Amino acid sequence: MDFLESKKSQIFESSFGELELTVIPSFNPYFYARKKRFYKKSISPIIEKLKNISEARIVTLDGTIIGNESILEDLI
Repeated sequence: MDFLESKKSQIFESSFGELELTVIPSFNPYFYARKKRFYKKSISPIIEKLKNISEARIVTLDGTIIGNESILEDLI
């Protein structure tokens, strides 16, 4: 599961402020926390639009933090 924070204007051009997204991998079979990205098609168009993610936490379903924004490019 990922928690991402970025600027709203990256998705909604006329909006201001921060946007928080939660990605739950059980709904997306191409999102893996243990392997580098190999599936070339966009798995989430909203996440692909985010260029500057200010904060991210990658956690397991039991709440264990396994990563942060530094490894996002390998996952999405």
